[in-house]
Amino acid sequence: MSRQRLRQQRQALSRFLIYVLGHRPDEFGLVLDEQGFVPLKELLMAVKEEEGWSFVRESHISELLREPDRTGFEVRDKMIRVQPKDPALVSGPPEIVSPPNLLYHAARRKAHPAILERGLGPGPRPWVPLFTTRDMALRVGKRRDSQPVLLTIHAARAEAHGVIFTRPQELIYLVESLAPEFLTGPPLPKERPVAEKKKKTSKPEPPTPGSFLLDPNHDPDPGRRPEKNKKGKAHDWKRASRKMRRDRKKPDRGWPYQPK
Repeated sequence: MSRQRLRQQRQALSRFLIYVLGHRPDEFGLVLDEQGFVPLKELLMAVKEEEGWSFVRESHISELLREPDRTGFEVRDKMIRVQPKDPALVSGPPEIVSPPNLLYHAARRKAHPAILERGLGPGPRPWVPLFTTRDMALRVGKRRDSQPVLLTIHAARAEAHGVIFTRPQELIYLVESLAPEFLTGPPLPKERPVAEKKKKTSKPEPPTPGSFLLDPNHDPDPGRRPEKNKKGKAHDWKRASRKMRRDRKKPDRGWPYQPK
């Protein structure tokens, strides 16, 4: 790729990130903190979902930040923001608002049972994000689980019971926590019956299909005598073999044999 093409790509990425971080982070399911920062990891996941930007990696943003005329972004402890024109100005806490009747949240499948029992609580950040549309909730949920569980939040009823809602951006609301009575979602999947354990047998299973294990205490020929007796004498079959060899060496004098 030519230098000119690389420069154009960086400029386009810079303009796109300024829009994402500085204008409408809620359109990408991002929640900025009170100083306008968002985790760099979350930003990358959101950017790569957009058509034409799936190639973006952390290295691209690092290269962008090394540009000599770069003045638009600030990175601090794996967090990134658009630099405010006046450093003294910060976003501050979002205002308290009355929510719509319903909001949505997509949870990880592993957390689903605990949520139905204890409700929604904060994760790495001190609040729970809720979204105005199912699609946005699922989009954000899929960043943590490929098949998240969609929960419907009865927000108006929760507010009537004292739950405080804030809204940092148009499409996102925040709460500190939500009790399970304000949530509805799919029931838990039925547990599969545990298969009965096989009864243990005295004989071990053969290592591979069609094979068998030799038992030193079992002789496949029941008519065969043990190899040695307790006194260590020669085997019976050896004695019989020796007798046959001796008989072959004797002269054949006809039958019945009459000694001279």
